[in-house]
Amino acid sequence: MDALRVPTDNPLKVRAVRAACRRFGWGVKVLQTAPPARNAQPRGWVQTIRTASRRARLAGPGGVGIESGIVEIAGFGPFNAVVCAVFDGKRMHLGLGPSFALPHAIAKRARRGELGDVMDRLTGIRLSKRRGGAIAHLTRGKLGRAELLEQAVLMAFASLERLCLAYPFQPC
Repeated sequence: MDALRVPTDNPLKVRAVRAACRRFGWGVKVLQTAPPARNAQPRGWVQTIRTASRRARLAGPGGVGIESGIVEIAGFGPFNAVVCAVFDGKRMHLGLGPSFALPHAIAKRARRGELGDVMDRLTGIRLSKRRGGAIAHLTRGKLGRAELLEQAVLMAFASLERLCLAYPFQPC
């Protein structure tokens, strides 16, 4: 792939893909493309994976879809979970990023809408998901959303890297 296409209006997602490319030593262009029509906040692993995969597939070969969803973990409550899907033109490569528990008050509000909108209202920061996101607020700036997103991208890239090792005679 000569370029990776990230269908998003969120610069943190593009930054995460660029950072992951640097860590893998890939000199590929990372292009921000128009995002698909806006969907509701994904709920559960299946919806979150489908949404990330849909974004990647719609971008075509080299498409990178990144999605954060709210996943209910039995006995522990709702977590924010990040999924990255990379479409190589034939296969979808998935990576899961770190997940974190949502405090009860935030989770209760997020059940009725998007986590980003809830955090905007709680913090007074407009478009907080394009800045540090919920995790930056919850860790008092020790960890930001771009870092969480990058971890999911790295895990999807690891799948591509394994494919190249397993099938060295195929172009990667």
